[in-house]
Amino acid sequence: MKHTTRARRGRLLRIGTALGLLLSVAVVWQSSRSAFTDTTTNPGNSFTSASVTVTNDKNGTALFNLSGLKPGDSGDNCIVVTYSGTYTNSTVNFYVDNLTDNSTGSAWGGGIQLTVTTGGGSCPVGSITGPTTPVNAQTLTALSAAHDFPGGTSMYAWATPATGATRPYNVHYQVSNALVDDGTQGIQGKTVTVDLVWQAVTN
Repeated sequence: MKHTTRARRGRLLRIGTALGLLLSVAVVWQSSRSAFTDTTTNPGNSFTSASVTVTNDKNGTALFNLSGLKPGDSGDNCIVVTYSGTYTNSTVNFYVDNLTDNSTGSAWGGGIQLTVTTGGGSCPVGSITGPTTPVNAQTLTALSAAHDFPGGTSMYAWATPATGATRPYNVHYQVSNALVDDGTQGIQGKTVTVDLVWQAVTN
């Protein structure tokens, strides 16, 4: 009986020793495996969107705020538009929007014509260089119908402006001499309003 117990203890001892050796080898192998490491990192990856920012030197106020107009009256106002967006493959479209006319049959808006001159240089109109005329004596009513971008076309498309680029636009208005109202035509004392809009869009 004692011989059997000693034999069993011997086997257990040998098994324990073997397990201990295996664990020691595993620890040594793990330590050896992680002794040399190396990494390379590209930190702080960032994704920033482009911008298509357009402003003007009138700070968003009306270019014209006129009253007491009569047939034959005319005048000019010049505005400088700046493109400060970071996206340089855009187009700045110029158009009219939100036309309202409380005259009978829109006769007052149909009697006021705009001519827009733009090009290089700056304001006033005499300082505009290499001018082109995207709008030549078209009435407010006609402009609203034809140049209501994005539903229709724009009066002028300024293509691919560089960041910080500027462009002058001289707007000349002319009240038609053909307007006649003897008090029954629904023109006197009437008001027409319209927005002049420059919108930058990506191409």
